[in-house]
Amino acid sequence: MPYDPDSGLVFSETTTKVTRKMREELERETSCIGRRPQYVPPGNGPATLVELSILKILRSLNMLEKDSLSTVPPTLLEKIWKAIIRS
Repeated sequence: MPYDPDSGLVFSETTTKVTRKMREELERETSCIGRRPQYVPPGNGPATLVELSILKILRSLNMLEKDSLSTVPPTLLEKIWKAIIRS
């Protein structure tokens, strides 16, 4: 295994060729089924991390599992739900 003397870390590097099947699986997992929600973060300037996370959740609703929201604070869940209703 290669050793980086500057950081002291040991690392390994692996490269793989992407097959057509792998590419199709990746496209299926990252695509949105149906109509993509029209969520636009409010206000001017760059979006906040909360706004970006809501947008990501809206684009991945088909993959969302109930357990994945168990640790989300209620105030954020409310914002997510309102965004779902609006779109």
